[in-house]
Amino acid sequence: MKSLAVVFLQQRNNKHSVAALAGALESVEDRLGLTVWFARPRQVTERLSQAAAIYRQVVLAWSFHTPDILSVAPALRDIRQQAAANRWPLLGLAGGAHPSGDPAGTLRLGFDYVLRGEAEASLPHFLAALTAGGDLRGTPGLAWLDNGEYSQNRRPRPVNLDRYPPFAARHGLFAPIEISRGCPCHCGFCQTPALLGRQMRHRSLDAVVQHAEVMRRHGLADLRFVSTNAFAWGSADGHTPNPVGIEALLKALGGIFDKGRIYFGSFPSEVRPDSVTPELAAMVRRLAGNDNIVIGAQSGSDRMLERLRRGHSVAQVVRAVEILRAAGFRVYVDFIFALPDEREDDRRLTRLLMRRVSDLGAIVHGHTFLPLPGTPLNRAKPGRVDFETRQLALELAGTGRHCGHWRQQELLAARLEQFFQGQSPAASVDNAVPTD
Repeated sequence: MKSLAVVFLQQRNNKHSVAALAGALESVEDRLGLTVWFARPRQVTERLSQAAAIYRQVVLAWSFHTPDILSVAPALRDIRQQAAANRWPLLGLAGGAHPSGDPAGTLRLGFDYVLRGEAEASLPHFLAALTAGGDLRGTPGLAWLDNGEYSQNRRPRPVNLDRYPPFAARHGLFAPIEISRGCPCHCGFCQTPALLGRQMRHRSLDAVVQHAEVMRRHGLADLRFVSTNAFAWGSADGHTPNPVGIEALLKALGGIFDKGRIYFGSFPSEVRPDSVTPELAAMVRRLAGNDNIVIGAQSGSDRMLERLRRGHSVAQVVRAVEILRAAGFRVYVDFIFALPDEREDDRRLTRLLMRRVSDLGAIVHGHTFLPLPGTPLNRAKPGRVDFETRQLALELAGTGRHCGHWRQQELLAARLEQFFQGQSPAASVDNAVPTD
C-alpha cells in the first residue's frame, strides 16, 4: 500500500484556506510520498473510502469557521461511525479560525488533532512526522486530548508570506493573493489579532508579481487580494498608508493583468476608514478596475468604537465615504447590529450614521454580532436587532442602499448559542445561511 493521503474537505467558506494549505504542501508532496485529494461534503465519505483502500494512513484535513460548526459536528460524527465500521486508517485534523479559537471544544467533537494558528509550516511538519513514524506532538501549534485532558504546544511562529504560495497551482486551486496578514488593531469582535498577530506582515512586491504571473499563465482573468486593510499594504506600522509602495504594486500588476480586472480594496480586501486619503483613493481609481470599496464602520457611536477598540472615529468614517465618493467609488459601509453593551443612544447614533452615509451615496452592509472564540467578546451573548434598526435596514434595502445577511446571521447566532450550550440546533445551516 502507498504511505499517506491527505483529503482536504472543501466548502464555500474554506476554499481560500484550502488553496493556501495545499499550496504549502506542493514543495513536499513528492519528498514525503504524499498524495493530496480534495472532496466536497457530499463526496467526502466516498473519497475517504477510496483513499483507505490505497493508503496506509488517511488524514482528513478540515479547516472551518464558527458558523460551520452546526454542520461539522454531525458530519464528523457520521464519518467517524463509517470509519470505525469499515476500519479506515483515518486521522482527523482540524484547523482554521474556529479550531484555533476553541481547540479543546473542537477536539471533543471527535478530531484527533487541531493545528492552531498559521499552518503553512506546521502542516508539512505534522505530515512529515506522520510519514516517518515520528512524534506528532512535537508539531508547533498542535493540540490534542490525552485521556480526556487537553494539551497543546506553543503556537507556530508567524510565517514569512514570501516563503509560501497563496494558492495551489499544481492542483489548479487558485485564490485571491493574500498580500498582508495580521492586524495592529485589537477589535473586540475580531479573531485576526489573536490568530494571526498584531504585527502586520506583507507579501513583497516581487512575490505578489510572481504569483500574479502564475495566475495569468493559467488563464485567470481577474486579480483579487486578501488583506485586513488593503490601503495598509507595505505600511511599516500597519496604520500609516504607503502610497508610493501601493502605486508601484498596482503599476507592476497592470503590466500583467488588464487594469480593469484588478480589484484592490473591494471584497475580500476591505479598507479601514482611517487609512483613506484623497491621494490613495484617486490612485486606486486610476490604476485598479474596481468601482467599489468596502470600509468598516461597525458602529455610529464613538463610545462603542472606543469600547470595541476600533482605533477610528465616526468622523473618520464620514470623511472616508466623502473621499471615496468624490473619487468615483461606490462605497459599502459595514455595520454590526446588536453589539454587546450597546445602549439605546448608541443604537440611535448608529442609525444616524447609517442615514448619513446613505445620503452620501454609500450602501450600508449590515451584519449581526456573533461571538467568536478567541476574541475579547467571546463570552458575550448574541443579541436581537432592535426594532428601529431593523426597520431602517429594511427601508434602506427598499431603496437599494442596504445589503447584507443580518437577519440570517441573527438566527444563526441564536442556533450557535444553543449548540454551545449543549442543545441541538434547530437546523443545519451549512450552505443555507450566508455568512458574508
